[in-house]
Amino acid sequence: MLVALLLWLASALPRIGHQSTVNFVRFSGDGTTVLSASSDRTLRRWQINNTRWQPETLQHWNLRQLTSSENVGAQIEKAVRMIRHRPEDNDVAAIGLEDGTIQLWNLSDAVPDKTLYSGNDRVFDLVFTPDSKTLFSGHGSGNVYARSLAASEQALTRKPQSIVGNPPLAELVPGENRVRFLFTVSSLVLSQDQSSSLVVVAGQFNKLALWDWQNQKVYEVPYTRLDNGFDQPMGKQQYINSLATAKNVLATADSEGMITLWDMKQVRQCSLELRPRNANQSKPKTSMDEHSTRCSNAILKQWSAGKQPMRSVALSRDGCYLASAGDDGRVILTPIQNQQPQLEQQQVLGQFQHGVRSVDISLQGNEILVTSDADGDRVMLYRLKKDRNHADCQ
Repeated sequence: MLVALLLWLASALPRIGHQSTVNFVRFSGDGTTVLSASSDRTLRRWQINNTRWQPETLQHWNLRQLTSSENVGAQIEKAVRMIRHRPEDNDVAAIGLEDGTIQLWNLSDAVPDKTLYSGNDRVFDLVFTPDSKTLFSGHGSGNVYARSLAASEQALTRKPQSIVGNPPLAELVPGENRVRFLFTVSSLVLSQDQSSSLVVVAGQFNKLALWDWQNQKVYEVPYTRLDNGFDQPMGKQQYINSLATAKNVLATADSEGMITLWDMKQVRQCSLELRPRNANQSKPKTSMDEHSTRCSNAILKQWSAGKQPMRSVALSRDGCYLASAGDDGRVILTPIQNQQPQLEQQQVLGQFQHGVRSVDISLQGNEILVTSDADGDRVMLYRLKKDRNHADCQ
């Protein structure tokens, strides 16, 4: 009787946390909090240091469900699909809603600061430049926008100009910072070196491309399955679902359970040699077969992470660890040594009944922190000690 009463009282208490599916999780820049976006139309900020555990007593790694959070975004009109901290201010974040609306939120005051886009083009990813002056957004229509946060949004009414591919890969709107890829865009990352700033774009048909947004050029990167020995046709159900980059490593995860590590320097080189394919330029002299071979040489390693789709990958800032998650419900940590995954040292950090949508990783001193969603409405934290033998992975 007493047990039944306690269970009833527990069920009557207000839940601390999300009331519906968690779609996205992300560490703050300093690694002290986790921000989560949910279909319950809220944002929550979770305090890592308030989680009940004693790090100094950990033998190897531990897992906890985060329970200490604050509601930093409520009364949002639609489900929140995507969230990114602004690099120069962790109290400001960009969020993408189910209907395609993009807003900047002041997390300290839990209020929207500015609406950058309002429409019906669902947003799948958001990426800031390091100086926080530009925000990129990738949409279901294939549009990728580069929005200056210092300038007002302009009406996008000019006629697109076909520029890339046979068949065409993308259309460019002359004079405006956007490109429309002819596939659904699912993920974006920014890759910068001394020569250029490129947006890596991935999505439907396992398409992978580079957008030189400052010079308005687009380059295609053929996506190759090394286990097949040939470039097989990609169907509309095949997606590159997630991208991550650190140092000179690019990680991709696809709907067939494959994870690929790329040498980003080689990706730039093999793409730039053949492209851009602007409409007024002559066709490239290099054949597609030769081009595909060159880009396959940019692949550092490709492996099957499971029989179900992979949904999310994240690289530590030093490129030494890869966190991954997918529809099989597993959260996996893979060490990387000299740009090669140490698959025999992989650790399954969590195994859940339902698929995992999002994962992120942060390094804090001699510890590795990984966060993910779990079984719908939970936010999890995994804490590991760094392997001393893996202190310098480069």
